[in-house]
Amino acid sequence: MILGGVLLTYQEFIQNILDTRGRFACGDEYHERHHIIPKCMNGSNEKENLIDLYAREHFIAHKMLADENPDNDGLILAYTCMAFIKRDDTERYELTPEEYEEVRIIHAKTISRRHTGEGNPFYGKYHTEETKQKIVEFNSGRVYSEETRKKMSDSLSGENNPMFGKHWSQQQIENMKQKMNGENNPMFGISPQERMNEETYKQWKVHLQESNKGKNNPMFGKHHTEESKIKISEAKKGVTHSEETKKKQSDAQIKRYANPEERKKQSQRMSGENHPLYGQHHSKETKQKISFSKSGCNAKHTNPIINVDTNQVYYSSAMAGNDVDIDPSSILKCCKGIYKNSGGYNWKYVYDYITKDGEAIPGAITLGIITEEEVLIQLNIIKGD
Repeated sequence: MILGGVLLTYQEFIQNILDTRGRFACGDEYHERHHIIPKCMNGSNEKENLIDLYAREHFIAHKMLADENPDNDGLILAYTCMAFIKRDDTERYELTPEEYEEVRIIHAKTISRRHTGEGNPFYGKYHTEETKQKIVEFNSGRVYSEETRKKMSDSLSGENNPMFGKHWSQQQIENMKQKMNGENNPMFGISPQERMNEETYKQWKVHLQESNKGKNNPMFGKHHTEESKIKISEAKKGVTHSEETKKKQSDAQIKRYANPEERKKQSQRMSGENHPLYGQHHSKETKQKISFSKSGCNAKHTNPIINVDTNQVYYSSAMAGNDVDIDPSSILKCCKGIYKNSGGYNWKYVYDYITKDGEAIPGAITLGIITEEEVLIQLNIIKGD
């Protein structure tokens, strides 16, 4: 190492201090005791192996030892400890930004080397099932404070994140998926309720609900763009569960609700004040939205019928036929454009009708014969003003 324009080895650096100042001659100024031959290299606590050094001298001594012994992890870690570990009873040397960066790089490389492959203390070992269960129980339902969560978040945000500016390759992503799929997943077949005791599970549920409610919800006040909606739609198209997955989901639900006690608990969770809509009522607008989503082309089994001549709306052709005493099938044929009229009346579907061939037959709303709100009022889905 170059000090004062002179290239010195560690031994020369120590000897120079012994020759110019002496072994224990730092006086009242802050200093630290140093082993000339480090203890990890079989150095003793004898007087001849000790020397008092000022804070900067002590840091330089350990840097020299680390530089001259790059394969000795003990000396390298001792050097990094000089930089990072602070105690109330010490006045450690304050590093320059350049020195700090150098120490961080050396520390990271050493830790990585010590924990890779056979260097990892857990190399070739596996947790027993008992140990895994203890770890699960210890971590189950743990709820961190807002302050702790923020510290954890900040420590891994932006440039602090070890993956900052990096991206997993497609092959790495596939490998990780395979390692965590099915029975390889340590949580495979274990529900949150099974992993926690009853009290912890309740706390976890409350925390989960509160953390995603209102302004805490990451989507609060936001809406998916049309582009995002299309992407989500495309990603889910053609995705089907395997028969094995379907059976597992079915078995899990059957097992869950086969127990009368579980059914009772589920009922209690959604009863009275526990119900998310307790004490609330749908607005007129919400009722209309619900109705629209289940009406016309959106309905699974029915499209209301309108008598164009009387402007009367019916839930079905059967109800219409019963009212005017004609065959319901002839009303349907009129709605589909096969007949011009039925029973002397002109009939239309309220909503557009799509034939098996994909042809769209405009409904009464599309044709401007009636508004959707008027339809809903007639069917008593909403009340008129």
